[in-house]
Formats: sequence, structure tokens, C-alpha cells
Amino acid sequence: MVSLEEQLLLNSFNKVFLGAAGSGVASNYFIAEIVTGEANQDKRNQTQVALDSDNSIYSTFQYTTGNDVWRLGAVKLNTAGDIEAQNSVTAWNSQTNDGFFSTIVDSNGLRVSGRDSSTSTAVATLSDSDLSLSSSFKTTLSGYTQNQMGFFDSSGNVFVSGYNGTTSVLAKYNSSGSQQFARTYVMAANSGSAFIRGAGGTVDSNGNVYLVGTYPYHGYYSLYLKLNSSGVFQTARSYYTSAKNSVINAVKVDSSGNIYVAGTYARGNGGTEMAFLAKYNSSHDVQWYVTHTVANDPQAGAWHDIALDSSGNIYCAGVSNEDAGGGSFAGSYRSIGMFAKYNSSGALQWKRGVGPPSANSSIGGTMASVAVDGEDNLVLTCSQQTGSNASTTYVLRVPNDGSLTGTYNDIKYAATNLGNYSETPSFLTPSLSSSGTATLGTGSISGSGSSASFTNAVELI
Repeated sequence: MVSLEEQLLLNSFNKVFLGAAGSGVASNYFIAEIVTGEANQDKRNQTQVALDSDNSIYSTFQYTTGNDVWRLGAVKLNTAGDIEAQNSVTAWNSQTNDGFFSTIVDSNGLRVSGRDSSTSTAVATLSDSDLSLSSSFKTTLSGYTQNQMGFFDSSGNVFVSGYNGTTSVLAKYNSSGSQQFARTYVMAANSGSAFIRGAGGTVDSNGNVYLVGTYPYHGYYSLYLKLNSSGVFQTARSYYTSAKNSVINAVKVDSSGNIYVAGTYARGNGGTEMAFLAKYNSSHDVQWYVTHTVANDPQAGAWHDIALDSSGNIYCAGVSNEDAGGGSFAGSYRSIGMFAKYNSSGALQWKRGVGPPSANSSIGGTMASVAVDGEDNLVLTCSQQTGSNASTTYVLRVPNDGSLTGTYNDIKYAATNLGNYSETPSFLTPSLSSSGTATLGTGSISGSGSSASFTNAVELI
């Protein structure tokens, strides 16, 4: 392990190639372990991953320093797992455990959006070469103080969502922070009307916008809204169970207009959260769905992210509590990063977990992300904290067939015993109660952490 200077962003960095020496396995498959922050800090670290056209990897994550000071961290790795740049935005003030943040690499550089405070969302642009902070702005959703979150399109525009307890807003800003539109939405609910709590979104090749999350109906029902390029409502879909709590965290649209949504729902027997994936066609009809949980003993789980490859396969990233009764990560219902591959028909191809190999019941707040590079290799990330240790972000570059499992130093990448759960959710087509427009403000953030360089990782094999 390489020790770094105290003033730098990273406490330590460790990389190991996958596959034994001389096995013929390509040396560009690796697991990197990035240790950040300080011990005994907030455990709900978020993480995202983005790739550029050269397949360089940009890992972004939240972490906390002393006195619970939040920072946005970013590390750039090449395809061999060597660190090319790192930086932190010290004025991020982010607390996005109440709302996901998103990352993209476009012509402007590395762009990150996330909840900055109870009233604003921060959008930062970092140079894609040295990760220095080149520009930033805040979207001030005055009157919409809850659940600030944002997502990007391929043109560098950012879409920001929030709500105020009765009404929701979605605003579009260009890469300079100039507002393009701001529209309000109120969903029809069993008791009259309801706000939308956004968790993520995407924009398809025709410019249609998809906002996903949840809204209060009986309990909380999952939701995705389709809007046109001007933010005008087109249609909506939802799923729920008898336990009445569900959320969609991620959405992707393929080249044929099929829509893939992933998140969680509470099962009717006991209300435990189950990770859920569903495919809708371009007419918004359900094609198939699958639920991911522990075989014979359902425990909590959720999908956080989706990626698609060139052959139509679907990859999900999230978290699960592994059963203490067996499996590669047996422990006291501890959280692990979980990843799965499904083919275009929804058939499971493999499931994998990532985490420390020893049982530890105090791992908390695991978050996960997945991306597919130009060669259809996978880049997986998850952030965890074990006991009172500092937060750790794992970055894996692995083949898409699920191979090269094993325990590498203090990191395990292995098959799990997670199975499918048989409860059938209900699907419905929600409607809007009302919609309108809003005028919102902007602000700014400033400052960045050290961008000093440091030694690349020792090659352990």
C-alpha cells in the first residue's frame, strides 16, 4: 500500500491486478482501493463513475473530513489502474445522502451535480486532464427546498429537481448555468395531490427527459415521468406492492426506445426492501421485471445504477444485505456492493458482490455505480465504511462475463447466493393533477483542494 502526504486528498491507494501471475489474463483488469476522509465520519458516502472516449475512468465520491465537513473527491485512472489526476472541491458542502448525485464526461470536462444544501444543487466542471476546478454554479430552487438532485444530457445541460412538500419542480440549465426552463408538477394521488421526490433521470436520443423517483400515494409509489425536450409532461408509470413503498433510482433508454428502470420496493411480507429491475417498451408497456434478494431469506437490497452494453445486456449496481447463513460474504446482515448482469430478455447471467472478505456487521451506507467502456468491459465502483475506519471507494475494471472472481488482498469480488423473490408488484399509469412554470435563481461555489501528484500504486502481482 502506498502512503500519501497528509494534506493530499487520499489517505492511501492500493491496486491489484486480477488473475494470477502468468495466467495470461490481461493486465488491465484490476481492483483499486481508494481510502478517503477520516474515521468515524458519516457512512453514507455516494459514488459515481464516468468514462471518456479513451476509456479513462473518473471516480467521483463524497467523503467527510473532521467536524463532518463534506467534500467532493475525484480520481482519474487509466485503463491499467494508474492514477493520472486527483482533486477535491472543498466548498462543495454536499449532503447528498438525501439525493443522488451524477457524473458525466463531455466536451466541457468532468461534470458533477449534487445536492449542496437544503436549498440548492451544485454543478461543478473539472478539467478532464488534471481535474482542476474550471467552473461551477449553484441552482437555487427557491421555495423547493427538499431533495435537490441533478442529472446531465449529452450536450452538457443539467436537469435539477426539487420539491416543497406539495409541488415539484424540474429545471433545465445549460453548461454555463443559464436557466432554459423550469416546470412544476403535481401528481394525482388517493388523497388529492402529491409532490415528486426525484432520485435520478436521463435524456434519450430524441431529447425526451425521464425523471424517476417516488411520490406519496397510499405509501410511497415508484414513478417515472416522460417529458418532452421542453419539459412538457407526456406520460408516467409506477409500480408498487401491498407494502406500498417503492422508488426508482435509475433509468436508461436504449436506441429502440425501450426504458429500463431500477430501484427497490418493499415486499408485502414484512416490508423488507427488494432490489427491482423492469423493462418497458417505447409505448411504456411492461415487458419483464426481476427482483433481486437473498434466496429463502429476503434481506434489504436496492439498485442504484444501470448501464447497457452494445449487445443489449443490462448491468445493475446497488447494495444488498447478505444472509448470515452462507454465501461468499457471510456476516451479520452486512451491506455489500452488489452487481448483476441480465440479458435483453431479463434472464440473469451472473451476480457479484464486492467488499472486505471478513464478516463485519458494522459496514454501513454502501453505494454503487456501473459503466460500460468502448470495449464492453465493466467499471464497477462502490463506497463503504467498515467499523470505525475511514471511507473506502473500490474501483474495479473487469470483463463483462463475471470472471476473475476471488479475494485480492483485503478486497473480495465473488459470486453471491442472492436469489429471486416471487412477489408480483402492481403496475399503474399515474396522472398529473396540475403543472406550471417557475422562475429560479443561481449562485456559485468556489475553491478546490490540493491537486498535487503522488506515486502510482505498487503492482502487487
